[in-house]
Amino acid sequence: MIPTRLPLPRLTTPYYLRRLNPWPVPHYPATLLGRRSTHSPRAPLPSAATSSVLSAAAAALSLSSLRLPRTLVRPMADTSATPAHHNPKGGFINPWPSHQHFGFFSVLMAMVKDWNIRTSLFLPDEKTMIPVLPMATAQLTRPDPTQLQLTWLGHASFLLQANGLNILFDPVFSERCSFVQFAGPKRVRPTPCKVEDLPPIDLVVISHNHYDHMDVNTIRSLGPKPVYCVPLGNKAWLEDLGVTNIREMDWWDEADLQLGVAADTTSPLHGVKVVCTPCQHFTGRSLTDRYRTLWASFCLLFPNGQRFYFAGDTGYRTVRDRAHELTLDTAEDTTPVCPAFREIGERYGPFDLSCIPIGAYSPRWVFSPVHCSPEDAVRLHEDVRSKKSVGMHWGTFILTDEPLTEPPQRLAKALAQRGHTAADFCVMDIGAMLTVPASTTEATAPAPA
Repeated sequence: MIPTRLPLPRLTTPYYLRRLNPWPVPHYPATLLGRRSTHSPRAPLPSAATSSVLSAAAAALSLSSLRLPRTLVRPMADTSATPAHHNPKGGFINPWPSHQHFGFFSVLMAMVKDWNIRTSLFLPDEKTMIPVLPMATAQLTRPDPTQLQLTWLGHASFLLQANGLNILFDPVFSERCSFVQFAGPKRVRPTPCKVEDLPPIDLVVISHNHYDHMDVNTIRSLGPKPVYCVPLGNKAWLEDLGVTNIREMDWWDEADLQLGVAADTTSPLHGVKVVCTPCQHFTGRSLTDRYRTLWASFCLLFPNGQRFYFAGDTGYRTVRDRAHELTLDTAEDTTPVCPAFREIGERYGPFDLSCIPIGAYSPRWVFSPVHCSPEDAVRLHEDVRSKKSVGMHWGTFILTDEPLTEPPQRLAKALAQRGHTAADFCVMDIGAMLTVPASTTEATAPAPA
């Protein structure tokens, strides 16, 4: 007998909504906490989507059109030998108490109560924004191979020229840091040049797969000639873009590279040791791939003894108390800090030059697990034993709600409080160059062209 009324299907929450948790639950190894962990990592929103309602809406509408990598993470059968930052269930974690969990409702409360809509949606006066200088073309094409020459391209993008090599870090030349160019955080300061204006690139180093650090359009424009150094899980994604020369690296992996100048295959090879090192962050380019690929910082060691450090995108500690949101007191010093940076300094420091993030930190109690404040950046500078550092991850995109020009101001106060000066840790104009001679630790800033 056929029933006259069919039962309605049981409504369930879609998997991707059940997993929609902006911050990860920490999954610390038992050896760190002295007890068995019962947590499993949860999926955070990408930093760009977290800071932009339009980005999140566009992501939801266009999720079906996303092209995900063929494989994201290598299988790990032997969990007894699994490194602390590898999740035995798949993907990766931050294995330190300095990275703590903020639940969905905590982030929602921050968006409703603490988010400064004025600084997020309204730009400051053009005169107060960071200058964009014309590129010093002559110095780009004929750099001194005995010194480190660094050019800031905006946000976390840098061109490093050393030992006859042209090296790009986290290159993003698109108008928006988003998977579509009609929505998402828009560039508020232009790039100082186009991709085709750059000298031939030998090496591209990418810290992680967030849209403000890994850009499809830029990678396609660079083409397959450069060698790419990326953290675990990103090789297949780059291969889908036509890239073939890829070094996929885990934390503490070292790669001794001998690279020819890209413009001339007959020129002698130039050496550099690339070391993939830890940092405190997360990854994801959609609603379903959180923590599936690794994030990292990088050390570059040159034959003449010079050492360069790129911190990527990272937090330093977790601040839960909103009372310290915009203060420069030392109350935060009671919270655990990420121990990886001191270990990096002990293993590979001191560094002649470092790039350290100083922006996208407010509300502090929400973003501190994954983004450094200027105060954190100064401590990180000390931990890695950097002789000279440059602030990055600010002034280019509006990703969080601190005023666009606030990070350098807070950096100056934090430096003074810790007994440093701008000679130790500075900020640059977009398009400006900074050089560090091999024979001295003193850095000089060439005049723009």
